[in-house]
Amino acid sequence: MPNELRSKITNAVVLAATVSLMIAVAHAGTGNTERVGRSDTAIKSDIRRVLSADRSLGDSSIVVESVRHGAVVLGGSAASSDDVVRAVRATSRRPGVRRVSSKIVNDAPPATGFVGVAMTSTPSTPRVAIDFGDDAIRRGVTRALLDLDARGNADIRVLVKDGVVYLQGTIPSWQGNSSRLHATRSVTGVRSIFNELRATTGSASAL
Repeated sequence: MPNELRSKITNAVVLAATVSLMIAVAHAGTGNTERVGRSDTAIKSDIRRVLSADRSLGDSSIVVESVRHGAVVLGGSAASSDDVVRAVRATSRRPGVRRVSSKIVNDAPPATGFVGVAMTSTPSTPRVAIDFGDDAIRRGVTRALLDLDARGNADIRVLVKDGVVYLQGTIPSWQGNSSRLHATRSVTGVRSIFNELRATTGSASAL
């Protein structure tokens, strides 16, 4: 084999080996970056800093109860439903957060209208699971119904499963039923409602 041809083959083999090594190193570096992530302690400190720096949350006392493997639990109390949503939304956007659960107690009566939980991530942020907490939703719905009509709604039982609200029990009549549903929908975290109420007078009513 001519020396010139042998030299070209040798150079080609060396070049191919070098490129393969560079690709392997690049993939290894990417894998390590994805696995390391942020520590729970760093995430917790970051969220505390962000929430305390938000002046619009000044009337609320929202705290970070725990962070475990990127799953954040928020607690404390909020001055309004808007503050609950704002805190959860801000938390979900922080690097390293995988899930946000809220045990925040809303100290204010539910706001007029549907607060909603349209918490899907924007294109610039990762998708984060949001959980407002069934117990907090149950307390909020119960309070909203009693604030609406303490006597007429006293026998309503509120059950909540994964944000789905079941209204059970008896009511004096179907009058004002739309107001009951509106009050229920106004509570932060409510995804849907099953009206299983029975009226002692009047005809049945649908949602």
